[in-house]
Amino acid sequence: MFQIPDSLIVNFSISRQVYRQGLNYFSTGKIKSVRIQEDKPIIYGVVRDSQDYNVRIVFGEDGVFQSAECTCPVSSHYSGHCKHIVAVLLHLKWLKENNGFRSFEEKKAAREFFRYFPSSSSVIRTMSAPFCLYESGRTGHMSYVISVNS
Repeated sequence: MFQIPDSLIVNFSISRQVYRQGLNYFSTGKIKSVRIQEDKPIIYGVVRDSQDYNVRIVFGEDGVFQSAECTCPVSSHYSGHCKHIVAVLLHLKWLKENNGFRSFEEKKAAREFFRYFPSSSSVIRTMSAPFCLYESGRTGHMSYVISVNS
């Protein structure tokens, strides 16, 4: 999914102090929300500070970091990640390490699976029922089973 090495967070921070502030924001729960755009690898975050600041982080289709921006004044005056971007990147790294992207990955797998069905009224009628996506339990093998609840 997303490649978030420590070097991306530490080395691209404006300074070591800014990195420590971002780490503190992450650790103390200043992140209000994080949202992944479903059709593109773009992350939107909101971080609490003297006011709420919006963070946007873009990854390539291959999961490699491309860019980050924040609405705070520091971000517009300096080159590198501000404390708000650092906090969101640390949160994303934590999510990745703790299986927090599972539902996003399942939705993406389901969309790709259904894309292969021919467009017909029988498929549409069948798929209009609620469905669940389950991960196969075999070790070393990843497969998905679609269960249609009628």
